[in-house]
Amino acid sequence: MEQLREVFGRATATASKAALGHLFGAASAIEALKAALSVIHGVILPTRNLTTADVGPDIDLDVVADRRDAPPNRRY
Repeated sequence: MEQLREVFGRATATASKAALGHLFGAASAIEALKAALSVIHGVILPTRNLTTADVGPDIDLDVVADRRDAPPNRRY
């Protein structure tokens, strides 16, 4: 984890499953589309219905609960 953090910085995580449910085979296509649109528009979409993240104390993960703009150096 430390090596990844050194190269990429703090990891940001979001998920569309809370909004879309179980899509099984279509899940990969929907997630790819969501990721592409997020990059194009420079936003990080939240995980729906998430108020607090439940991650372990040794995991440095930024779980997105509210929509926000992507950092300027990570826009295309």
